[in-house]
Amino acid sequence: MIVNETSQSFLNIAAKMSNHVDDAYSGRYHLLVAASSWDLRSTVICRSTDLDADHAILFNFKKKDAAGLSLDSEVRLTASLKAMSTTMHVEEVDSTAFESNWDRLRRQLLKCYQDNMGPIDVFVDLSTIPLYLSLGILGYGLKNGILKSIVFGYSEGCYADATPSIVAQELFTEGGWRAMPIPGLLGEWEPYRESHYVVSVGFEGLKTRQFVSRSEPDKVSILFPDPAVQVGYETVAMQSNARLVTEFSIPDSRVIRAHATDLNATLQRLSDAAIENFETDNLTYICCGTKPHSLAMAIRAAVLQEPAVLYMVPESHRVSEVKPNGNYWRYEISDASVF
Repeated sequence: MIVNETSQSFLNIAAKMSNHVDDAYSGRYHLLVAASSWDLRSTVICRSTDLDADHAILFNFKKKDAAGLSLDSEVRLTASLKAMSTTMHVEEVDSTAFESNWDRLRRQLLKCYQDNMGPIDVFVDLSTIPLYLSLGILGYGLKNGILKSIVFGYSEGCYADATPSIVAQELFTEGGWRAMPIPGLLGEWEPYRESHYVVSVGFEGLKTRQFVSRSEPDKVSILFPDPAVQVGYETVAMQSNARLVTEFSIPDSRVIRAHATDLNATLQRLSDAAIENFETDNLTYICCGTKPHSLAMAIRAAVLQEPAVLYMVPESHRVSEVKPNGNYWRYEISDASVF
């Protein structure tokens, strides 16, 4: 088991990795948030024996896979979350409907806050819920004093299609990307400063480069998953993003290497890199890599307040084969200013 703790300004952050689901997916909360998927990691939460909440919200997405994995996930999650919670809400939505989906979740978040008459504890299954929802709870909740603590459960994955041949292919998304700001993490912008993108990268390097190129930032840095969760994934990610590095002449000093799923190690690497200069740069974190890397950037943005965080919303999500690899992470973020 891996356990590490750190603090970032007003936040205390504990990360734990275990081979046992209950070490990551456990505790008592005011609100629990999960999403169904053809990704088999979506039902890891169903194996928890020590997780319960006053309220639960399950997002089921309209696009299904032909093999029936999504429907099986919906059935299993519905039964499990009903057993884990006092009240449960099921939302049948389009996964790319950013504004309406966030509004549904925001209303439930505020209701729990009001019912509790103060800051609340929230559990989020990070593995398969879209980042604009999971990071939105973090950003909006911290900015508005709604959160006492938020715990993310995350299952590492095995990606059947993650081979060098995917470099020019669509792996997880289909069609173009549009950038959406994460609620509560809009940052500060000054017209006299240069634009500096810090991009977390992964397997979809082609689309990452296309988006960054269209945006024409003055400077680009990348957050790279090294080591990855499986030998060989680093090579795939590097090949996928080689043209991005070349096109923007990214020096080694602005290539930040951090473990793909170790949240606190990533936060430390971001701090050590010292690439943020708010006297000269409008800094934007771009979420195109692993979800733990995106979470680390969101935490850093919440603490520093200057950077903005953008999530890439695709035209649609592509059915892909992903299975849990047996490593389960628990990321616990608590607001030390809340009493």
